[in-house]
Amino acid sequence: MKRDMISPTSNTSQQSRAEDTRPWVVFHAPYPLEPGKPAASKLRPVAMRKAFRELGYDVVDVTGYAPARRRAIHRVMKRIVSGDHPVCVYGENATIPSALTEPRHVPVHPRLDMAFFRFCTRQGIPVGVFYRDIYWRFPRFRTHIPRPIELGLQIAYRSELLGYRYAGVHLFVPSEPMIPYIPFILHQYMSPLPPGSDSGVDITSSPSTSHVTFLFIGVLGDNYRLDEAFHAINHHDDAKLTLCVREETWQEWQSHYAPMISAEKLRVVHVSGADLEPLYRDATVGLLLTQPHEYWDFAVPYKLYEYLAHQLPIVATQGTQTGRIVDDLGIGWTIENTESALMNLIDHLTAHPEQIEAVRSRMREVLSSQTWAARARTVIDVLTGETE
Repeated sequence: MKRDMISPTSNTSQQSRAEDTRPWVVFHAPYPLEPGKPAASKLRPVAMRKAFRELGYDVVDVTGYAPARRRAIHRVMKRIVSGDHPVCVYGENATIPSALTEPRHVPVHPRLDMAFFRFCTRQGIPVGVFYRDIYWRFPRFRTHIPRPIELGLQIAYRSELLGYRYAGVHLFVPSEPMIPYIPFILHQYMSPLPPGSDSGVDITSSPSTSHVTFLFIGVLGDNYRLDEAFHAINHHDDAKLTLCVREETWQEWQSHYAPMISAEKLRVVHVSGADLEPLYRDATVGLLLTQPHEYWDFAVPYKLYEYLAHQLPIVATQGTQTGRIVDDLGIGWTIENTESALMNLIDHLTAHPEQIEAVRSRMREVLSSQTWAARARTVIDVLTGETE
């Protein structure tokens, strides 16, 4: 579409402004940023934008729906043509191709963002985009999509990746094991950039170690099947579970899970944001057990780093990327996703409660290297070749 073609101009006299003397970065997102939304896909871009500011950069937004982005792109391009270059351009993509992110997915804008990225790389400005997910390559996640729509989406996803390649964009991905699943982009132009943790969370109390209170925060579904965990907690005298899920999610899954556990063992709540803090304070262990699947070989749940920020030790499934992170950082325990394995862990923790505090101490040690600011620093280092 011709309206998506961008032509910069060097005439900036009509838009004089007092330029910020700090180095600046362009933050791109093909949708409006929504700080109040609890979903991880909405929280991450807000956290990354804030992290660049914490590092001392002036952050210039190219975000929102297409009309807002087009206006912002023109302003940025004028600034670049005038000789004022940003350190880099960093983007957070959506779970659908950028061309389809308008309300109801129309009208499409296949050239708007790619033309901007290409302009920047030709100006010698490095561009990186966080590529959020590759679920579209897994048939199990596409079973309810009509075949014609499925074919159209496959074309759109692949076209977007080809666009990134043509524009010279460096892709950041949740984990290194995800890299081989991404077509068209050479491996040397991709880097891992997992979620980050907030820093400075105040833990004002520690839970009783006379029993183990597990906390699960998230969305129940095929990705998180907690059957084995429910059975183990139900059959162990020293274990309880707090389940924090959306109310509609619990209504959908209540008939499946409720018979697995007695009422006195289970607390179900539907809260988010600041209302989560009492749950973290009362919990002993964060639950991240999943049914092993190829997807979990590379997927990294946002909540892992939320547990880390709150110094909540984690139990994860062996053989998953989550489990590898837990092991590598020393921030919890990895077990098989079976009832017996979790019961054995509960026995161990009730017999050795000092190990829970040892893991909490380890979490405090590693937190500074896993914050959102650390992730933003990684972006700068990778895109510019800087070293700390």
